[in-house]
Amino acid sequence: MSREIKFRAWDVRSGKCYYNVENTWMNNTCFGDLLASPNFEIDEFTGLKDSNGDDIYENDLVMLDPDDPPYQVIFDEGKFELGLKSIFETDFKRHSEPRL
Repeated sequence: MSREIKFRAWDVRSGKCYYNVENTWMNNTCFGDLLASPNFEIDEFTGLKDSNGDDIYENDLVMLDPDDPPYQVIFDEGKFELGLKSIFETDFKRHSEPRL
């Protein structure tokens, strides 16, 4: 089973998110430059979609049950996992509402 390989870049300075940056050339910057830059956080697509059909990326917050706290999608030891993240550790400027 294969999945689409794609990435998004979170610009920590401006708060903007850019999608499909693996094939992008912006302002004389290629994907490798984004990976090396401390100004961008790169998230990989998990291959999964939420209940609205939107792509789920690494570091997204997802809700499995409305009574439980949100989980953060993490990439660890070659696989995507869900991890509980303290409300105090979460960068809510980066994340929208947790997704179901």
